[in-house]
Amino acid sequence: MFVVSGAAKLAARRAEMRLTPPQLFIGLARAGVVTADEAVAAACSGAIPAAIEAVIARLPDEAQVAARITWARMSVIERADPLVDLLAAAAGKSPAEIDAFFEASSQI
Repeated sequence: MFVVSGAAKLAARRAEMRLTPPQLFIGLARAGVVTADEAVAAACSGAIPAAIEAVIARLPDEAQVAARITWARMSVIERADPLVDLLAAAAGKSPAEIDAFFEASSQI
C-alpha cells in the first residue's frame, strides 16, 4: 500500500493552484498589497506596482530579471512556481499565507 505524506499532499495541492492575471491583480488590491489604480495599471499595461517592485528589488539580480520578465509576460500564475516562493519570502509572507491568497483569489 502506498501512503502519501502530508508534504506530498501539500505539494500536490499547490501544483493545482493557479491564478489568471486578473485574479492576481484583483486579489492583490483586495489584500491591500497594491492600490486599485496600481492593479488597473498592471492589468492594462503590465506596470509593476510599487509594492511588488520593492519586493522584486530584494531578490538576487538574476531572480530580479526573471521576476520582471515573468510579470510582463505571465498568462497564468502557478503557486508551485519557485519564483512565487522567492517573492513571498522577500515579502515576508509564509507559504501558508501564499496558499490562502491563492485560494481566496481563485474564487474571484
